[in-house]
Amino acid sequence: MSDVQSNVKPLTLTTGRVIFAIAGVYVTQSLVSALSMQSLPALVRAAGGSLALAGATTLFMLPWALKFIWAPWIERWRLPPGSQERRSRMLILRGQVALAAILMIAAAIGWFGREGGFPDTQIVALFVLFMVAGTVASTIDIASDGFCVDQLTRAGYGWGNSVQVGGSYLGMMCGGGVFLMLSAASGWPVAMLMMAMLIMALSFPLWRITEPTRTAPIPHVPALGYALRRKQARLGLLLVLMLNSGMRFVLPSSGAGCCWIMG
Repeated sequence: MSDVQSNVKPLTLTTGRVIFAIAGVYVTQSLVSALSMQSLPALVRAAGGSLALAGATTLFMLPWALKFIWAPWIERWRLPPGSQERRSRMLILRGQVALAAILMIAAAIGWFGREGGFPDTQIVALFVLFMVAGTVASTIDIASDGFCVDQLTRAGYGWGNSVQVGGSYLGMMCGGGVFLMLSAASGWPVAMLMMAMLIMALSFPLWRITEPTRTAPIPHVPALGYALRRKQARLGLLLVLMLNSGMRFVLPSSGAGCCWIMG
């Protein structure tokens, strides 16, 4: 019996299957960001909302900026210490369903306020919903990156990075311009419902695959301190800080100014 088990090859995924499965997830993440930080400000301004209120949508970046705080806990759940189990697929799919549900709730809120404009209660509800959506999307991103690192070989990392960047641009297009065009044609609640349906469709390739388990139990417990002790990680953080600082320097400093550029 042991000889038979030793001859069984562990389940693996090809680079193509990994890329096809995860591409839609990366599209979803940017789609939600574009909805909250580009399309929502445009809708608020079109309904007569203040520029300051539209600019406040930049607060939706907070979950993305702070996700490093809960990333170790997500990794511990995703890769249980002492177990061969991997839970990336489960976590990502649950997050995708949650995002679609959030957009459906937002659409329902829009239907109840069809008299036009954005009442204060509706604005508050939408801001809360999109803050939750940003938190869910940033958490999915942690699991998505981990899934790619687990399943891709070093030779495939470039493809993983390409689909991440390409997916983000497609997501920005869908959550930005496409959503606003649909809103102009059918109303933003209908457009929001369409975006929810799109998220579910983008999740289908990942739903179809089976995530391989680890070849052996690993006792390592993920922690932020382990990463910070690595010279490569510290250098990478410094480069990212320099790059993003330069980008923020050339953008307007006020939230309202950023809103005009981004939305």
